[in-house]
Amino acid sequence: MKLSFTEISFVQHVLNTTGEIETNSEGREALSARRLKDPVEVSQRRHFTLNTKEIIEKVQETVAEKQGALKTLIDEKKETFAKENPKEEVSSAELPETATDEEKKEHKSLKKALQKAINENFEAKQKNFLDGDEDVKDLVKKANDEIKALMSEQHEVDITDKTMKVIKKYFEEFGNGNGWAPADDEAVSSLSDKLK
Repeated sequence: MKLSFTEISFVQHVLNTTGEIETNSEGREALSARRLKDPVEVSQRRHFTLNTKEIIEKVQETVAEKQGALKTLIDEKKETFAKENPKEEVSSAELPETATDEEKKEHKSLKKALQKAINENFEAKQKNFLDGDEDVKDLVKKANDEIKALMSEQHEVDITDKTMKVIKKYFEEFGNGNGWAPADDEAVSSLSDKLK
């Protein structure tokens, strides 16, 4: 069966979670793990995971490379911006020794607030510089296009009849329960057609 990275991810998601939300041991809300009791279902989930592991790793590695290249370019642009527009520092004007503790505390607080405002202004200017930089825009567009193509590329996945039966069962259960996010409609529809 041919599946895209997105479809493979959905199948893994369905096989590993119930679609319901629970509170984890750290007190955070998280998707509830699917606890399979049937040994056949457990082995078929493992079968699917092993058969798609190489595809998943390849795509994740490629995405990481694209993100790394973008981060490198952005870091270089930030460095260039910082050299051309040095960040201001609050002057270290000292209070007279006769200043009270209250005056010293207020001076320190004002100095800290002023430096924070200067830093925020610098970061806003830097963000505007990066947002307008053609090299960054081009690389972001190119990376996004390549990642989108990678996510939709079809891969041959070996799925046995037993595995297909388990996938269909839990895909139906998941879809009829909490369902899917609206953004997933196209990929879910495609996967649903393939599972019929």
